[in-house]
Amino acid sequence: MNDYILKAQNLSIGYNEVVKEGLNIELRPKEVLLLKGENGSGKSTLVKTLLKELKAKEGNYSWSYPLKKISYLPQMNKESQSIHYTIRDILDIYNIPSTHSYFIPKRLLSSPWENLSGGEKQKVRIASRLTKEAKVLILDEPFNHIDKKATAEISSFLSELIETGKLSALVIVTHKEIDFGPTSVVRLNL
Repeated sequence: MNDYILKAQNLSIGYNEVVKEGLNIELRPKEVLLLKGENGSGKSTLVKTLLKELKAKEGNYSWSYPLKKISYLPQMNKESQSIHYTIRDILDIYNIPSTHSYFIPKRLLSSPWENLSGGEKQKVRIASRLTKEAKVLILDEPFNHIDKKATAEISSFLSELIETGKLSALVIVTHKEIDFGPTSVVRLNL
């Protein structure tokens, strides 16, 4: 295994024009990379570049895993999504192992999606990205629209996934300061 999960050197990102330039990133195993910044600062553009949805304007970057082992959960919007499945159905559709979804209370497994709170829905959305192949998880604003209790539960679960080796690393776009316990956190302010 390489001594890094993600390494970027002198990376410039943007669409037509450069939004950010000279980004240097080193994400090592068992670390969380927090991407912080104001709206429009380039956080989502950086994620899209790292996922090869956008071409880097300058510089280079590399992952120690192929892209198929990097799982991405886009930002949740406030709109209610009408999904006519139970939580068990959703986890089965994504073939999520129980070792990656245990933090969803068993009492919720037979509940319809529409009946869940914002924090419960976010837990299911995160679990849906924890496939057997996933080694790195990228989450865009996973703590928006959820309360402090759900934020603490999710951050604790994510930290546990890193500490136990179920995931090698996390990349999280957030506006909030999150406690990941013993897990090493690297901050990049954009």
